Amino acid sequence: MKRLFLFLTAFAFLGTLKSFATHIVGGELVYNYLGGNQYAITLIVYRDCLSGQAAFDNPAPVGVFDSNNSLLQDLSFQLDSVVTIQSTINSSCVTAPNDVCTEAGYYTQVVTLPPSVGGYTIAYQRCCRNAVVQNIQSPGDVGATYVATIPGSESEPENTSPFWNNLPPLYVCVDLPFQFDHSAFDADGDSLVYSLCDPYEGGSPVAPAPNPPPGPPYAPVSWLPPFSLNNMLGGTAALTIDPETGEINATPDAQGTFLIGLCVQEYRNGVLLGETRRGIQISVVNCQAPVASPDDLNEIIPNSFTNCTEFVEFEASSSSGFDVFWDFGDPTTTGDQSTDAVTSWTYPGPGDYDLTLIVFNPVNPNDPLCTDTVIQTITIQDTVIPDAGPDTFTCPGIPIQIGTPVVPGWSYQWAPTTGLDDPNVAQPTATISGQITYVLTATDAVGCTGSDSITIDLGNSDADAGTDVIICPGDTAQLQASGGVDYIWSPNITISDINVFDPLVFPSAPQEYVVSVTNADGCIGTDTVLVNVVESPLVLSPDQTICIGDTLQINASGAISYLWSPSTEISDV
Repeated sequence: MKRLFLFLTAFAFLGTLKSFATHIVGGELVYNYLGGNQYAITLIVYRDCLSGQAAFDNPAPVGVFDSNNSLLQDLSFQLDSVVTIQSTINSSCVTAPNDVCTEAGYYTQVVTLPPSVGGYTIAYQRCCRNAVVQNIQSPGDVGATYVATIPGSESEPENTSPFWNNLPPLYVCVDLPFQFDHSAFDADGDSLVYSLCDPYEGGSPVAPAPNPPPGPPYAPVSWLPPFSLNNMLGGTAALTIDPETGEINATPDAQGTFLIGLCVQEYRNGVLLGETRRGIQISVVNCQAPVASPDDLNEIIPNSFTNCTEFVEFEASSSSGFDVFWDFGDPTTTGDQSTDAVTSWTYPGPGDYDLTLIVFNPVNPNDPLCTDTVIQTITIQDTVIPDAGPDTFTCPGIPIQIGTPVVPGWSYQWAPTTGLDDPNVAQPTATISGQITYVLTATDAVGCTGSDSITIDLGNSDADAGTDVIICPGDTAQLQASGGVDYIWSPNITISDINVFDPLVFPSAPQEYVVSVTNADGCIGTDTVLVNVVESPLVLSPDQTICIGDTLQINASGAISYLWSPSTEISDV
């Protein structure tokens, strides 16, 4: 955030006509009664010496008029001195800009004015004002008239006008209350009454410094709506002046350049003697001042200052060049403070905490313009910690429910969605074909999230009934199953025990046996083994008769192995 400040002057840019110049900052006419009907009349003119084209008039044409507004004296005031006005600002911690130039030209001349009924009016006119003034009409074509009035002999012929005590600072900051003592001093001890007043027009582009100046009455400036005598600066806080003290107050809130008029009237014994006037331009420009702008680096939504964890990081934005002070608002400790621009704090738990950020210029932290303070509520939400459940397994084709019971106010999302009946509930059912890991993300009502995962393995019994076997009628075979811890054979016929992995079977005809195998995980698988019963196709040599001592070869066929008995008187059994 940037603040603005007011640049009190009456200068702007060059005009478009070479016969006149936009340079008038302001001015005033005052006088001091010397006695013997002599008055030291002082004219003070303020000009823009940076962008204004015209120098001070030398001499300056000043007119003296009677009560009938007739010109009595056409005077030429010589320029006595020129003083450069020091750039000032109404803050001890902000440096006034140095790219401006304002000068005050002082003219003083002693004039003899004998007592006269109705008194005298003294006037000086000069064109033109700065074109950037935005609260009056045609400012670049409008000049100024500076007037002093000397009371008539019927009231009080011997009088010294009030003299302004102070020239306002050239800069005042916008969006901060501007308070300035714009009082005057009256050497005669007269009663002074202060008011806002319309500045006078005077001169023109054609005749920028009329000689002699025309007599009264003088036309007030034309305000550009919505500006007016009672609303010179615009905005919601109108400019005011205390009628007794001369203190002016305003809180300017708009960028631009504005003309204001200030008057003081002097009374003696209840009788109005005269009026002293001053006109001032007020311009709005940028002002570098501390700005407290805390940034919650962990907030779930920009500018929400709502966090999902107790650990929160902060940054003091726009604090470059200034000191910072944090108070994290943790009621459980007095050590919850930091002076770092980027910092962090771990809060004790969910709840609301008042974070205080102070950004200040250490040159003078007691000056309101040197310090900016913000108190911001920080919200810590309950941490979202979902539970996807413990890692588990299932058997092929067997659905399994995962997750844990729903937490009210949370929404759920499982990924991937493969094999899930509903990926947006707390406890979906999964049907898997292989090992898989699911990630669960839960979101609470304000947007805080958390995640957890679960891995599901697919169990397998690896049931094996063994190899097929062949037996002869009447023979017995031992089966050999594997892959589990529990076995059940079927059918329960011609089998020694259906609940062991290696039962004996003795079918009289070919028979298939099915084994159901349960492994240690509880997964069940099946396998089949064939026991084939076959008749032997054995063919032997026919019976024969031989003599004692002879040898005979006998033959057998139809088999793959042979065993002869008895084993006596035979070459190979």
